[in-house]
Amino acid sequence: MAADAVNTAPPPAATGAAPTRVPGVIRSGWGALALFAVVSALFTLPLVGRLPDTLPDWNDAADSTWRIGTISRNLLTDPLHLYRTPALYPLDNALALDELLTGQAFFAAPVVWLTGNTVLAYNLLNFLSFVLSGFAMWLLVRHLTGSYLAGLVAGMVFAFSPWHYGQYGHLGLAA
Repeated sequence: MAADAVNTAPPPAATGAAPTRVPGVIRSGWGALALFAVVSALFTLPLVGRLPDTLPDWNDAADSTWRIGTISRNLLTDPLHLYRTPALYPLDNALALDELLTGQAFFAAPVVWLTGNTVLAYNLLNFLSFVLSGFAMWLLVRHLTGSYLAGLVAGMVFAFSPWHYGQYGHLGLAA
C-alpha cells in the first residue's frame, strides 16, 4: 500500500512545472543565445579575433565578400540596380548571373556603410550563421518538445554539424 502512495504524484511534465535540472538562464532565450554565441566563438577560432582582416580562403569567400559589398553599396547609391557592376562588361546586372547573396547583403549593408569593411561584414555574417542556426533550432525543438535541454542538444548538433562547418567559406550555403 505504501508503494501506491509514492506513485500517485504526477510527473513534473504533467504539472506544467519546468524541470529543475536546467538553469533558469538557459531557459530564457537570452541565455541560450549567449551560449550559442560563446560556443560559436570557440568553434570558429581564430575568426573572432580576426573579423576585420581575414577571410577563410581566397576563392569563394573573396568572391562572396565582393558580391556582398557591391550589393550593399548599390543599395545606398543605386537601389533600383542592385546587381549592376562593371564586372563582365558589357553585360548589365552581371551579379544576377551567379549566387545572389541579396539577403546576406541586406544584413551586411549597415556594417559596410558604417565601416566600409566588407571583410568584417562577411565574417560577421559567417559567425552569425552558426549562432542563429543553433538558436533557431533551440527555439524549434523547445517549442515542439517543451524540453529546453533537448533544444540545446538539437541546436548544438544542427549549428556545429560537419556539413555546416564544411560550408565555412560558402556563405550562401551556410546561411
